[in-house]
Amino acid sequence: MNEKKHRVGWAIVITFIVTAVVVGIFTFALTIALTSADQEETLTDEMNSVKALINQTYYKEVDDDVLMDGAIHGMVDALDDPYSVYYDQAEWTEFKKDQAGEYSGIGVQVSFDEEIGGVVVNRIFEGSPAASSDIKIGDILIGADGESFKDYDYQEIINAIRGEEGTTVVVEVKRGDETFDVSIVRQTVVADQTYYTMREDGLGYLELYSFTGNALEGFNEAKDYFIANNAKGVIIDLRYNPGGDLGIVTNILDELLPEGKLIITRDRDGNESSISSDSSMWDIPIVVLVNDGSASASELFSIAIQDYDRGSIIGITTYGKGVVQSILPLGDGNTGVKLTTSEYFSPLGRSINGTGVTPDYFVEDPDLTDDLDPQMDKAVELLNTEIAALQQ
Repeated sequence: MNEKKHRVGWAIVITFIVTAVVVGIFTFALTIALTSADQEETLTDEMNSVKALINQTYYKEVDDDVLMDGAIHGMVDALDDPYSVYYDQAEWTEFKKDQAGEYSGIGVQVSFDEEIGGVVVNRIFEGSPAASSDIKIGDILIGADGESFKDYDYQEIINAIRGEEGTTVVVEVKRGDETFDVSIVRQTVVADQTYYTMREDGLGYLELYSFTGNALEGFNEAKDYFIANNAKGVIIDLRYNPGGDLGIVTNILDELLPEGKLIITRDRDGNESSISSDSSMWDIPIVVLVNDGSASASELFSIAIQDYDRGSIIGITTYGKGVVQSILPLGDGNTGVKLTTSEYFSPLGRSINGTGVTPDYFVEDPDLTDDLDPQMDKAVELLNTEIAALQQ
């Protein structure tokens, strides 16, 4: 197993969300309304006292909005949940762009390397500034504009790399034992979330980068393309897919699975709900490729395919994120929080939180940057065997 794949950190999985709307003004007092009235009053009094002391005695002037942002950040951080996040105004704007698949940056998909202090480049988007730079897949970005990422968290690294269109960022790159700087002019990146093609052997190949942005549209285009080109079967590649939107992944699963449950969610009170597919399905042989960078929505996809015995899962055990986040806008909609609100289970009631999806065929890939791909080879072998059996 190459060390690149071992370094996939929790921060890659910042997606798999349920979009939610909070009606009315979501004030700070409301965020602590789950405490008793006396506790709320005491806490509010203490916070107001600290705020007054800062305003009266601190040696510098501090904006009240900065103090409020800090208080809310601290409250969400106290949950000790890597998937629950408070977004200030600038972060909220960038988050919404992420979900739409458009942002201003250099055009790479990355995973957090906490040990080294940086992010590993897993994908470079076509036509992006990074695509015409010296950055390669497998590189580790360890700093920007002279600042090391050693003590940065994932979001701080992303914020440092991104910026206003037309501005320049100097990224420090680690490749093996070598480190060097790459200067890149940031551009607006519109990241297509799918890539598909017909192989010479008559099999279709579909790579889903994430379940955000135009992933559903891309899947439907790929489906039409494969049907028009008489694909005998399809390889669905979810390696390094960090997840995405619950609505997108269940809509795609609905196209591939028969009538029945797609996902079961359970909240802290034990209340369960589910999303189901209808009876229509695209009945074409499929296999799914996964690795330890396949997380959240891509794990939901894989385990649902596995539960219905719809196709083989090939690769190595996935990341293991089986919880759902809700996106809650605050106040006037310029800030927001992402909170873990439920755990999800497969159609057969299996949990993958902390354990991941175990593939049907465990196949390691020692180096995704070379021309050898044993996971893909196994996928082709299995598909051709299934297709031959169907033709008899």
